[in-house]
Amino acid sequence: MYPNFSNKSTFIVIYLFCIVLSGCANKPTLNDQLFGTAYRAALMEQEAVNEDFNNSLISRTTDGNAMKSAVDRYQKSFETIPLPINIFNIGVGTSSSTSTLR
Repeated sequence: MYPNFSNKSTFIVIYLFCIVLSGCANKPTLNDQLFGTAYRAALMEQEAVNEDFNNSLISRTTDGNAMKSAVDRYQKSFETIPLPINIFNIGVGTSSSTSTLR
């Protein structure tokens, strides 16, 4: 019934060869055929951003001198250390609106 293999290694080689051939003979499933289609569809729907589009977003209402003075004021605000704030006196000494509702 089965072929008589005198060598065990010959049987293993033929067995592995049959397994490899049976793996190649199967038709891919639907999941395998559609693998990556969502990624490819999303990639195709993306649009390349045009350089003219980026240039049109720049606000042209302010001039360079106004922007330079704003940056200078911002950087000058870091020259002096701000005074520490005492958080324990927040709300102390002010009337509470809930005390008059009794």
